[in-house]
Amino acid sequence: MDPDQTITPLQTPQIFDLIAPLHEVLNRLLTQPPTGLTSHAHPVSFPGQQPLEIQHLSGEVGVDAVKNKVKKARAVLETLPDMDRSIDEQQAEIDDLVRKIKAQQEMLRSFGQY
Repeated sequence: MDPDQTITPLQTPQIFDLIAPLHEVLNRLLTQPPTGLTSHAHPVSFPGQQPLEIQHLSGEVGVDAVKNKVKKARAVLETLPDMDRSIDEQQAEIDDLVRKIKAQQEMLRSFGQY
């Protein structure tokens, strides 16, 4: 990371909380009605909400909420420093820092010998 680069403060953790709403949508999508029931008589998995069918995903409030959370989280992540760096670049920096630490540790040990 560039020493002159300012650090962007992290947003609240709720922006990255996608598991619960995604679980709810997937559970509603995967809930199948018992044999013999019509599509209007699905058992209710969540209070006040019917199971979803794949053709009804577009415009569904829960689905739209998950999409919006993902967009917001992605936008926040893109503002973080060094997100444009490759894994190889990051590994090269880590290797360089490890070498510097080892050299400093060796220097400190040499001071102890005198």
